[in-house]
Amino acid sequence: MYINNDIKFLPILLSKNSLSIIYKFYNNKFEKISFESSGYLHTHIKKSLIDNCNKKFIYPIRHTTKNNNLCSSIKHPLADKKKILMNKPSELEPIFDNGKLGFTQNQIYYLTNNKKYVDVLNSKLFRFIFTICKWSGFNSELVFKDMPYIDNITNDKELYNYFKLTRKEINLIEENTKGFDKITGGLNKNKYKKYKLSKNKLNRNPKYNSI
Repeated sequence: MYINNDIKFLPILLSKNSLSIIYKFYNNKFEKISFESSGYLHTHIKKSLIDNCNKKFIYPIRHTTKNNNLCSSIKHPLADKKKILMNKPSELEPIFDNGKLGFTQNQIYYLTNNKKYVDVLNSKLFRFIFTICKWSGFNSELVFKDMPYIDNITNDKELYNYFKLTRKEINLIEENTKGFDKITGGLNKNKYKKYKLSKNKLNRNPKYNSI
């Protein structure tokens, strides 16, 4: 088992292979990036500055995916910056913002001009890490610190090779990312009920077929 000082946290899917995947994910020679958060437009502390978009509240902001008609009366200092935004609560749903959106405390952000990194975040490996390292309804910012930055992959297999994953590790990822329509931090609860993360029923013993 890879439980040592290089493992920052334990996943809800605890096994030799899952720990090995996490170790390889965070401990490598790739450039590292971190997502941050901002309370500049905190919906509780600065509630008076945020409302449905109208003539007074003119600056669009992202709070959560469901709240898609919110604006602020003042512009967020990072609104004009190109960035990737992801939800802290519920589903991550990363988007690339071309310098149009402010955001609340319910978002984490990474300033970048590279919209292709959204595709990396949507890869099976990254989704697997985000899924097994989500311990509640909120995504922990710790998981998104010092993440590997890779922007030139074309498919999941290529990413597996970059991280030198074994066949068993790959199969564990493949088996437990069935049912994803997009990054959600969880699995499709209707079609793949046996993989429901709400009850921590990840497949710990997948069949290791050849890839």
